[in-house]
Amino acid sequence: MMITIAEQPPIIINRTPLSLLESNPQNGVIQLKRYQSDAFNMLSGHSLRRINTPTGSGKSYMIKALSCDDISQGKKCFIAIPQLDIGSSFVGKSSIQLPNGEIHDFEIPYSYDLVHNKSDQAGRNSTQRAMAFIKAKRGPSVMLCTHRTLILLHKQLTESDELGLWDDCSVFIDEAHHVKIHNDTKDIINVINGIGSVINHCVNNTRTSLTLVTATFFRGDSLDIIPRDKLESFKTYHLPYDEYFKYMKHLNRIRFNISLFDKSPIEGITAMHSKYGRGKEIVYIPHVRSSTYMSCGYTDATKSKYQMTKDVLDVYMPNRSETSDNNVYVDGDITGVDLVDDSTKRSKALDYLKSTDITHCKNKSPDVIVALNLAKEGADYPRLDTCHIIGNKGSFTELIQIIGRILRDVPDKHTVNINLILPSKHVSDDFNDDANTFLKAVILTMMMEEVLVPSLVTSSERVNTTRGNGTLIDSVGGADQYSQIFNDIIHQSMTCDADTEISEIVDNVLIAYGVDRDPELISHFTGRLHRQITQRIELSDKLSCDHIMMDLIKSTTVAGLQHYVCDYIGDDVFEEMRHQLRKSNESLNVEAIKRTKRLIQLHEQNGRYPADDSANDEHLFLARWRLTQTRARKIALGQCTNKKTLRWHENAYDYAISQGHYALFAGMDNEAHNIDVCKEVITFISTHDRLPLHTKDSSVEEKRLHKWISEKRMAYKHMIDPTSIKGKRRPYYNVLTRMIEPLGYGNIFSYDANTFKTILAIREAIAIYKKLGYAPAQNHPEYGSLFKRMSMLRLARKGMSDKVWHDEYLQEFKKADCMELLEPQPTTRKPTGEAA
Repeated sequence: MMITIAEQPPIIINRTPLSLLESNPQNGVIQLKRYQSDAFNMLSGHSLRRINTPTGSGKSYMIKALSCDDISQGKKCFIAIPQLDIGSSFVGKSSIQLPNGEIHDFEIPYSYDLVHNKSDQAGRNSTQRAMAFIKAKRGPSVMLCTHRTLILLHKQLTESDELGLWDDCSVFIDEAHHVKIHNDTKDIINVINGIGSVINHCVNNTRTSLTLVTATFFRGDSLDIIPRDKLESFKTYHLPYDEYFKYMKHLNRIRFNISLFDKSPIEGITAMHSKYGRGKEIVYIPHVRSSTYMSCGYTDATKSKYQMTKDVLDVYMPNRSETSDNNVYVDGDITGVDLVDDSTKRSKALDYLKSTDITHCKNKSPDVIVALNLAKEGADYPRLDTCHIIGNKGSFTELIQIIGRILRDVPDKHTVNINLILPSKHVSDDFNDDANTFLKAVILTMMMEEVLVPSLVTSSERVNTTRGNGTLIDSVGGADQYSQIFNDIIHQSMTCDADTEISEIVDNVLIAYGVDRDPELISHFTGRLHRQITQRIELSDKLSCDHIMMDLIKSTTVAGLQHYVCDYIGDDVFEEMRHQLRKSNESLNVEAIKRTKRLIQLHEQNGRYPADDSANDEHLFLARWRLTQTRARKIALGQCTNKKTLRWHENAYDYAISQGHYALFAGMDNEAHNIDVCKEVITFISTHDRLPLHTKDSSVEEKRLHKWISEKRMAYKHMIDPTSIKGKRRPYYNVLTRMIEPLGYGNIFSYDANTFKTILAIREAIAIYKKLGYAPAQNHPEYGSLFKRMSMLRLARKGMSDKVWHDEYLQEFKKADCMELLEPQPTTRKPTGEAA
């Protein structure tokens, strides 16, 4: 049966004048594009950097330019990529002109290209070669390696206590999202932890530069790549797709199709050909265990991917023949490449695609590429203008990366087509709304906004139903009965009295169905219902595309089959999306403040915050919202992980802090207790004008506070530098800093009691200096010893004394506008009072 796809207007992208876009080499020297120059000017000189720009925008040139700048400052550069089959853009010599006019030659010596040169005359593996590179005092200054090589190098440096070798190095991690995408196998988890340790070391070592580069700086499972509190230390260049499109010279149209099939996804491909003709195309087939295969009648899981690959190639080249045992096929003028076959021939196919002549020349580039796990990220096939995506993608990161493969801007390429092919039997009855929400999410994500990703294809929820030798589903009478029971439980939970226990609801439903009510079964359904209720609260704080009130999808029916196509989208629509996004964010923030105020009001009335078992609907909702915000805050701080995106309203937290409700969003661990102890410390300092001490004259309470401060100092030090303290990690809570700093002594957890005494001495010296109008000499009978101490501080600041200098000292002089006291001979000033 042939599918007919309805006509749809393309996405039209406005053009930027060509004068802003010239980037072709002049006399062999590469000129950076305007946005690449903007990125360089913003990031140059910073040790922690992020480049978040679309696929095809020339991130490799940005890396090259920044690495040339770092090398000119005497740094060694590591460029790390995730896979061996990408990274060809770093191969060869190129001359790059930086925005300041300087011309630098960039070239990675073949012996230090650990991606493409896998052998070594001395028989060393990649890690050994990387170790030799970082230890060498002379020689090349840039190396290309994989993420894994970087991880193993860092591990070896840690074990040999040589982490100091990272000093004056610059580390570039390309495709930075990759290390967090896959987390379902033991080996990959080790890689994630490893790259995390490299990042952590670079963040905490001021002498090491780190640059994270990716087109999708978010994970497929909605978790953070690195903790958000650490992201605050990064300088970020951010280029959304809608802005990037304005820089394109050739590409000006995008078509988005969703094709539904009854029998075979091949129908969706042939329908596109009948409507728009053929182009340079790539077809992504689904994962082997995908339900799409079952929908197509493929029954053998181990062979289904090869059979679908054959079926796809048959559409383009039914009489094909293989060229030279390399998975490259020809049929007349048609050339096809199979990247699904994972035999030794696949590496030959990848080598074929890496040829510049093949990739960039329109007449020589392949007409069709069939891929499964490859060619999704980092692959550079500029001539591709159509991608067919068969089946639903579980990872939105993967989907955006796939779409990016066809968005390269090259001459004679004006239109690209995206065709999402789905089985009709797995879509919902209100699929038009689902498709509209999905397309809004796609466009917003291309605009680099984090959104709640909708699901286009329905699937059964994965729950643990194992029970001894059987399953819980069997014990209630099968899958249909199980679904009916749970649906009834949900219905009863929404209509029962507010004070009804969940277990009571479950018990009543099981009685109605005549099911044996054993504790395990009740616990199972109670847990599922609790997660369902909690999820409703969480969803209320996610950035949902429903806030964008725009209809982008139209459905048509042809021969009983449904098709979904997008309307015209241009810059005006992008601007409207941004306007509505800002409006919805403002609305959510205002609502969060209102809820916070109400929670504080209830605390003042009742002496406590509402509980999550409250019989009052408003109190119950606020209690659960508070719990969700507590979890969202911990995720934002990197203190825990969560597979759901939770919106953290920091403005509500700031308001609570300003009202003295430090524990409103405190975690379920000891944070609330630490907040209470910190309040005691604040009272003590305010009363005694000193820190608690541990002396023979100290009270038991003062000794307790002194011990607590010492523990928090260790925790703070561990947070700043995890390698500084061995043994069990002590938790530190940033709210403690926010509580203590208003006292005016800085962060007391970053220094000891002697430092505190020095701060008091500085304040005393400043007061005397302002009163007298001059700094007394060191032989002054009354103030000599005090100002001798100031002289020692001046030396400590210059590193000429064994006395430790703290930034808190500098802040004291700055606040008092007395920086001259740090000069060797302080100038006199008009007294503010009578001379002593």
